[in-house]
Amino acid sequence: MKKLLTGLLLGSITIPSLFIAASVARNSQLFMPNGYKEIKKSINTLDKYNDLGDQQIRFTITPGYYAAWRAKDFGLCKSESCTYIRRLNPFKKYSDETINEIIRQDKIFGTNYAYATSSGNISLSQSTFDLYRNKKGYLECVLAHEVSHVLNNHSYQESLKRNQLEGLSKKDIEHKTMAKRRDFELEADFDSIEMVFNSGIDPKACIDSLRFDSYLSGYYYTTKKDSTHPGLEERISKNNEFLEHHKKNSIKPQSSKKRGKWEYRRKENVLLFRPN
Repeated sequence: MKKLLTGLLLGSITIPSLFIAASVARNSQLFMPNGYKEIKKSINTLDKYNDLGDQQIRFTITPGYYAAWRAKDFGLCKSESCTYIRRLNPFKKYSDETINEIIRQDKIFGTNYAYATSSGNISLSQSTFDLYRNKKGYLECVLAHEVSHVLNNHSYQESLKRNQLEGLSKKDIEHKTMAKRRDFELEADFDSIEMVFNSGIDPKACIDSLRFDSYLSGYYYTTKKDSTHPGLEERISKNNEFLEHHKKNSIKPQSSKKRGKWEYRRKENVLLFRPN
């Protein structure tokens, strides 16, 4: 009887069922890279006390600018931005060993980097997570900043501003558009401070992370007419002003019972968040 049951059990395990099981395991959030687990934990913290909108957000971990620069050195692309290399899946092995080595070096020598697209994609460089280790609140601040760009449709707003300036000289259009873009960066900064404050995280982390990021990049920047971001000291000063004002006028938020849903897609190198 025991042999019969064993035979029936083994017989019921078909090839299709094995493929299904393998697919489920491959896309299981239990087995996704640690960086994605950190993103999920941080966004869940923000989601508990903040309205993250109703648009699906796709998070992806990619190589950073260091990989792009090395790829240009090897003649893999002409531009230093080298978008193709910066959007590769760093968790995948490639037939081209040069690409594998560039991705490996990028994780070690690269810096933290994040950006959002108008369609709701938020990309973080693979170096970010090691560099932010033991930096409490830094990841939440960066994620909140990029989520703000998505929620406020900043890419669209920048395009709208540029179109409204038609008729001016090319130089004036550029300078006025960049001034507006700097305003959007400050708005995203202020939103991130508010979100982490609401979530019980020390919002000073958002300000401290700005100087820390500058240290990591080895680059000090000031505000110029064509700058996409405010200069470091101006940015820190305005963030401090907003924080002091927010502390005095904030109302303790209520925890929301609604929670967003998550889906990990290993093949696409994407972690999807669907707010409720």
